Amino acid sequence: MPTVEQIVQWYYHDGSKQIGPIEERQLIQLIRSGGVRKNTQVWKVGSPSWSQAGSTELAQYLIAEPPPMMQALPPPIPPSSAGAGQDGMVMPRNPPRTPGWMAFWAAVWPGLGQLLCGQKTKGVVLMLASCFGSILTAGLLSIPFCIIGAIDAYKVADTLARGRPVKEWEFFPSP
Repeated sequence: MPTVEQIVQWYYHDGSKQIGPIEERQLIQLIRSGGVRKNTQVWKVGSPSWSQAGSTELAQYLIAEPPPMMQALPPPIPPSSAGAGQDGMVMPRNPPRTPGWMAFWAAVWPGLGQLLCGQKTKGVVLMLASCFGSILTAGLLSIPFCIIGAIDAYKVADTLARGRPVKEWEFFPSP
């Protein structure tokens, strides 16, 4: 067992005040816990001046500096956003579209309610079909298109509002 004269006594500066004397084993524990770093000023009896811990025999106990913290990544886009998902599925959105309003917009222009619900291709095809069908039949197809489009848009929006996905080309889904 070493005598009191053989125990190395250290002092260190914590940035605001001088601390010590402490035994070398205590200083090594502080180094391992991160309380003393390589640029911390240390001094021991017999040393000519204060030095950075990294330039003394304590350097062997210093842990390499951790890398800088990584910038926080933005949160992932939740799967609840509207639009075509995997395999041609339209996922529910948050907040959901109101079924009554989707039926109204589909009655105004067949396909618009489906487009607003996320069934993009189906909505555009229905919009074009209703335009050309109405032109070719002097408006006779517009009434059935409006009724069928409104019912379909209502059922699509209702199914999505209940949290269930629908297929891109699904007509009259059951909630």
